[in-house]
Amino acid sequence: MIVQTATDFVFSHPTESFLSCLVLYTVYSIIWNYRKPKVVHLATGETPVAIGLPKTYPWFFPKLRSRLASFNNIYAWMDEGYNKYSKRGKPFMIYAIDGDMVVMPPSVLSEIKNLPANLMDIRALETLAVRYTLDNYVATDMFHIPIIRKDLTAKLASVTPAIVEELDLSFKHYIPKLATEPDEKGWQMVTMYDLILKVVARTSHRVFIGEELCREEEYLDASINYAVGIFPTSMALNCFPKFLWPILGPVFSIPLKRIRRKARKHLEPVILKRIALVKQGVPESERPNDLMQWLIEASLTRGGGFATVDAITGRILTVAFAAIHTTSLSGCNTLYDLAWLASKTQPGEQTPSEMLREEIMRVFPPPHVFNKRYMQRLYNMDAFLKESVRLSLIGAIHSERNVTAKGGYTTACGWHLPKGTQFTFPAKAKMEDEEVYERPKEHVFTRFYRGDTVEGGNALEEQEEVTPQNEKERKLDRYMVTVTEDYLAFGQGIHTCPGRFFAALELRTLISWWLLHYDLKSMEERPPSWRFVWLDIMNTEAKMQIRARDSGLN
Repeated sequence: MIVQTATDFVFSHPTESFLSCLVLYTVYSIIWNYRKPKVVHLATGETPVAIGLPKTYPWFFPKLRSRLASFNNIYAWMDEGYNKYSKRGKPFMIYAIDGDMVVMPPSVLSEIKNLPANLMDIRALETLAVRYTLDNYVATDMFHIPIIRKDLTAKLASVTPAIVEELDLSFKHYIPKLATEPDEKGWQMVTMYDLILKVVARTSHRVFIGEELCREEEYLDASINYAVGIFPTSMALNCFPKFLWPILGPVFSIPLKRIRRKARKHLEPVILKRIALVKQGVPESERPNDLMQWLIEASLTRGGGFATVDAITGRILTVAFAAIHTTSLSGCNTLYDLAWLASKTQPGEQTPSEMLREEIMRVFPPPHVFNKRYMQRLYNMDAFLKESVRLSLIGAIHSERNVTAKGGYTTACGWHLPKGTQFTFPAKAKMEDEEVYERPKEHVFTRFYRGDTVEGGNALEEQEEVTPQNEKERKLDRYMVTVTEDYLAFGQGIHTCPGRFFAALELRTLISWWLLHYDLKSMEERPPSWRFVWLDIMNTEAKMQIRARDSGLN
């Protein structure tokens, strides 16, 4: 009743409503600016220059107009700020719709990236509005991250056969459902993102929750809808001041809660059964050995609300959210690139698809039995994936942090960041810097491939990070999972993406399977993405023509 009355008033008195909002915004801004400490250089008193403030009528609500303009201008502002200030070692400021953001120069990244949570913490908790889009238990204790980083990564070799099997079954199940009937030449039309999203969701869940549930369509749809719904919900919430979140958060997250109840309906019997195994003292060797089981056991160890079915369901959906989004986007972008680059290949030259298919056939001759160890010998494949990811970054920024230290933090070069400061680093602008990468806006699919090998040691081991000890071994910067300060796709420091080894394995397997089974018709134009605030959102509606090959993993 109250909401309806307020809505009627707004529509019947638009001018008064608009002016009231401006007054409220002005009062809020004055109080906020008065209370908020400033980022300042202690030696010079300099403060970060704001990029994106309006040049016409600069006295008329400049910050508000900047925030509204940030919906579709941030990438241009980031390029301007990066070239004017970041490359000179200075920070700059952007007033975005989701708050004030200090963009620090890359020169201080090495100093900041590994600082502990008592000094600064990951900002994703606020960016994703975790307490409302996920739940309080995930926001309070993200214990699933070390489980993914250690336990899942350690088991990749043993889960590879399950990944291969489920990818094969998923593609064979969903292509007939989602693609058109073949024409006289065998070509079918399919919305590639819809196909890859379904396949990745099912394959990832095979590893996360086992064969028991991964093929249950209602559960898969719920997990996909949950993953897809988190971003718009959090983005909508971030358009409002934080003091309104306790009121708006529960309202905005109602659709997510409904989806979660659907997922719980399928997960609950399995979770209860597995909890019983633990409480009955069944030996570890006789319990399931997958991500769900590890999460259940860690939740029981913590006890209380963490050990409830609802909290465990939320934890499983949280892990699925990260895996489904990243791998689906990267897989689809890679297929877009393969089809687009084929149209740029000169007559008589190999297309990228032919080059990669030849490598797959050499590393995995018939009957093409994939395994993790030899997947790491797909050097051209890894280089192509790494380049595709470089050019299709989902965000303009990386390594977002909140200063948590009571007295703030002062960098070695003298910039003081008060407690509560939100800051980040340029991602897209740096990855397209000509001083960092030659021909940075082109897809040079051999950019990260070197034809040499390392003498001695384990030449097949993926490296987590380039260090002073291994940087001279020329092979080690090839792998897409290797973190350097010039390759920013997986974040930096202690908050580097924990699941990137799993994602890379799944991606290599997915693209390898596809190239052995299907051809892609070349595209003259790559499907354009669209930009919204900090995000570069892939085209999810593009249709591609595909044709089954005569040979494959049959």
